Amino acid sequence: MTPVRFIHTADWQLGLRAHFIPGNAGAVVRDARRKTVQKIGTIAREFKVDFVVVAGDVFEHHGLKPETIRRSFDRMRDIPAQVLLLPGNHDPLKGERPVVAHEQVCTFHWKQHEFTIETEDELAQLERFLDGYQGKDSTLIELTLIGALRMELRSRLDNEVLARARDRFRFLRVHDDKLHTVFGDEDVAALRASGWIGRVAERLQAGLPDKPNDDTARALRLLYRLHKEVS
Repeated sequence: MTPVRFIHTADWQLGLRAHFIPGNAGAVVRDARRKTVQKIGTIAREFKVDFVVVAGDVFEHHGLKPETIRRSFDRMRDIPAQVLLLPGNHDPLKGERPVVAHEQVCTFHWKQHEFTIETEDELAQLERFLDGYQGKDSTLIELTLIGALRMELRSRLDNEVLARARDRFRFLRVHDDKLHTVFGDEDVAALRASGWIGRVAERLQAGLPDKPNDDTARALRLLYRLHKEVS
């Protein structure tokens, strides 16, 4: 018989508000809990465990902010073994039956993918990849997008492809800081001919002294989306 080595733990209660602790101590408590998860990863690596079981109350409740959940999964991702998350009284399973099969309850897989998107065909390839992805309910997917997209394609990416994917995946994180948006002559002309939208677009294109370029680019994309909706 092959021996199995695992870590049994419980009651992480990640996201605990700790209202009973005055001042900023609550934030210190929450950070300490995440560091404990990191320590569990260190122990798992040192003893070469096969898996880690968290036997209930992984999270404080179901109403945590997405950023809190992201930071928590960031810590879990670094654990060099499969992590099995079981429900507890703080984070019970909802509904009549588990989201995944009983033998895989809350067993998540973290996957990282990178795509270069610069053409309509490449955007369609990403869309097919996401639509056909197996295990959407049990996969935590981290997507890195790079390249340069025309405004029209960027609008489709944000408002159609990624919006639909976020509704279908249990957890989706998108890194797009290396994905640039290109405003073609037609895009600029269309915005300039749109009354007050055009005037705002001209100001944004000229640059705002107290705002970074990423913020102005994001504002231009929102203006373009608004222009398409009202035109």
